[in-house]
Amino acid sequence: MSTLRFKVSEVEVVDYDATVNFTTDEIRFLHSHDWSVDVSETGTDGNPTFTIQASNDNLKWYDYDKNAQNVKIEDAFGWDYFEFKYMRIVYVATGVTTGTITINLNLNNDKSNH
Repeated sequence: MSTLRFKVSEVEVVDYDATVNFTTDEIRFLHSHDWSVDVSETGTDGNPTFTIQASNDNLKWYDYDKNAQNVKIEDAFGWDYFEFKYMRIVYVATGVTTGTITINLNLNNDKSNH
């Protein structure tokens, strides 16, 4: 399994300020993968959520699946394959006044030429 870090303006979302809304930079897929996204938090309050989005042209973005919308940060989301070229995360810091988060993309097969 490979773990990738999402970035915002080329800064890894590792111990990232959880009090602000953001959209990550895209991650490009060259191959389909069995994958999962998880968010870990430290000291957050409120009700933050994340939505996984997908695109084939890196211009028009779609929410990946209804179950991948407004996911609570204590949950994770995974799928057996990824049929798009690009993925990004939209994070919404609803009511968060403190804390940090880390977002991971876990690729569960080793076609890691992403």
